[in-house]
Amino acid sequence: MIRKYFLLLLLFSALFLHKNEAAGQSGKRTITGSVTNEGTPLEGVLVLIKGSSYFSGTQHDGVYYIPVADSATVLVFSLEGYQSKEVMLSDKDEYNIELKKKSPSLSEDNRITAATPKKTLYPHH
Repeated sequence: MIRKYFLLLLLFSALFLHKNEAAGQSGKRTITGSVTNEGTPLEGVLVLIKGSSYFSGTQHDGVYYIPVADSATVLVFSLEGYQSKEVMLSDKDEYNIELKKKSPSLSEDNRITAATPKKTLYPHH
């Protein structure tokens, strides 16, 4: 008899926990899509929920998946050498993004500098 009550209690506890777990999942959804440049998939694009520390990245085919709370409003897409893009979220679950390459500029990595020779190859007589 005690065993029967114990099994019933265990069954109801499992159902109660499952119901609470499912309720905890409400308010979340998964956003998906692809990131390209001129039709070419981009791998390694950082996909960040703005204002949080949650992020994901694109796979080799440019596809990403990121779980977001319903309260999330903006996704940020960034990759070195490309212009970052912010996208306002709506009720859609799929966002296909086109990133544009940054235009070349005189940055730290590719600046033009003038140099003066320190040693001549042909010394004067």
